[in-house]
Formats: sequence, structure tokens, C-alpha cells
Amino acid sequence: MVKEASDKVQVMGGTAQDGAGGTKSVGAIDGVKQTVTDVVAQTVTDVVTQTATNVVAEYVKMTGAGRARLVPVSYVDELLATLVSGGVTVVEPLAGVPVEVCDIKGRAAAGELLVADVRTIGAEFSPACRLGAEIAVAEDARVPGYVVVCMRKCCIPWVAEAVEAKACSTDDVTVSATGAEEQASARVSRHAASDAAQVVAAYLACHPRVEVVRYPGLKTDPNFARATSQLVGGFGPYVDYMWKESPGEWHRFTATDEDARTQIINFER
Repeated sequence: MVKEASDKVQVMGGTAQDGAGGTKSVGAIDGVKQTVTDVVAQTVTDVVTQTATNVVAEYVKMTGAGRARLVPVSYVDELLATLVSGGVTVVEPLAGVPVEVCDIKGRAAAGELLVADVRTIGAEFSPACRLGAEIAVAEDARVPGYVVVCMRKCCIPWVAEAVEAKACSTDDVTVSATGAEEQASARVSRHAASDAAQVVAAYLACHPRVEVVRYPGLKTDPNFARATSQLVGGFGPYVDYMWKESPGEWHRFTATDEDARTQIINFER
């Protein structure tokens, strides 16, 4: 059953593994297959001369922000507490069991002030500021000891002032040489895990013992429409399901960047 289900499921995003269990492929350029190692190496080459200013600019683009600042990790909790005391709500793009996609766009349009914490899912999956969040909080291995705080283009003045009060100049931050490879690898891994979760979710959806499956990437999921309009490049690694013999009891499968078929086989053991 494992072989049949996994053969019928198309792996989204181009992540696969060769028949001998070899290196995962994540895309192609001019018909030439790229491996994860190739992508990481190329990314490291591209960012090796980057400054902290370049890193911040990258997050402005990813999140759809107007500007971004680096805030020392030691100040983040204090900053968030200040914002919450002013009526801001901290949310994550994916949260809860069963997993749900936060309606950042809808809640912001209704007047709610939101801080989107994208450190878990990865900023590359959520254009939170473009959707309406006042700020998005991200992290990047190239600037260890700091978080990247992105502010939307029309950020409310008092929110922006609270961020600026804790921020430091990018001129005072040195990009970590080893962090470039670590960050590139983390992004590739997150996308591979998302691709694998899509396959596992499809497998569980036709499993004879499974009553219901929740995964934003399934067309039958109640969050599918929201996920396709508010997430970018994938639906995350979380797959929640319920066994028929245990109604009302949710279980979570968190996919990794390992080959999807291997994860399904391990799941059945």
C-alpha cells in the first residue's frame, strides 16, 4: 500500500529522490538536475559578500514590508510585551492542533493589529506584512544574536517607534560567514519537509484506519483556499490526523527533509 500510494502522489515543488535512495533534487536549470548541495553552495556563493543591510533588505522583499530592523535577541520578549500591552496580537501563520492557517489578511482588514512570528515556518513561506501584519519577526543564521523585525509600509507610528527603540544599526552587525551556509541549508530543508508533508498527507487521506486528515495543502482541507492565497512556496511540515478507533483524538506528524516514501514506511512501523 505504501508503494501504491506514494507512486500516485505528485511531489509538489520538485523535491524527489533517485531510485537508489540518493541525493534529493530540488529543481533544474537548463535541464541540469540540481542537488541540495548544489543549491546551498550556490546560495552561499551569492551571499558571501553580503552585509547586514543586504540581509535586512532580503526580508523586506520576502515579507512585503516597507522596512526592517535588526533587534538583539535579548530585547525581543520585551518588545513583544510592549506591543501586546498596546493591543497587538502575536500570531503564527500555522498554529493549533489540528493545524490551521492564520487569516492574517482577514484579521488585519477587520482592524486587528497583528505581529506575525514567522521564525518557525520561515519568512520565505509567509509575506505577512504584505497581508496586513504590522510587523513580522524572523530569524536568520547570518546575523546570530539578532532577529529581523519587518514593518509594513504603513506601520502605525507607535508600533514603529517601539521597534526603533530596541533596534540597532546594521552597520554595527557583522554577517556570519558560517551562517550563510546554515541559512541556505535551513531554507532548502524547510521546503523539502513541506513537500514531504504533502505526500504524507495524501497517503493518510486514503489510509483505511484514518478517519480524518488536516493539512492545508489538501484540496479537501477547510484551510486550503486560505493557504493557497496567504502562504508561498509550500504548506508547512505539519500533518494532523485522527484514527478511526480513537475518535476525537488528534495526532501530529511533523515531516522532515527525508525522502517522503521513507517517512511513510517509518510511519507504518
